[in-house]
Amino acid sequence: KTDDVTVPVAVLLLFPDQIPSFTRARKDTRRRKILIHRVPLIKDDKGKEKFDPERLAIAKVGDRVKPGDTIAIQTRMLHNYSECKNHHSTPPFHLPVIYQDDYFAIVNKPESIVVFSHKNSGYGRHNVKSCLPWVLDPPVDGTISVMRRPNPVHRIDRGTSGL
Repeated sequence: KTDDVTVPVAVLLLFPDQIPSFTRARKDTRRRKILIHRVPLIKDDKGKEKFDPERLAIAKVGDRVKPGDTIAIQTRMLHNYSECKNHHSTPPFHLPVIYQDDYFAIVNKPESIVVFSHKNSGYGRHNVKSCLPWVLDPPVDGTISVMRRPNPVHRIDRGTSGL
């Protein structure tokens, strides 16, 4: 009898609602979503347990989980909108939002702005696709089929403005 299991098996046993299959557990481990904390959790000033950043590691598929280890799943907050909405920076340019809901939005593209930027094109983040996370509100919790990052669906030429 052994007292340790691999990370995918531990994740499958501990989080059956979030990770329903062994294949999903292996994929999430390979995608660096699973963390392992090898020592007891530390207590903060208020007595609440928390991870010690020095002892927290990204788990690998072949790692063994032993009694006393803590397993955690990393999740992305706010569907990747946090990188823009929570920073105190401004969008690269003004992009007026005409309409938006949890599934799509209509924006008014200004003249001289490209919709998509290709590698080595010289536009960098000065395009509609890069600006969308700054100007759109994140969808409400529970919205089905949320895209991690909004994508334009129509391409308007650089010299043209419009919806």
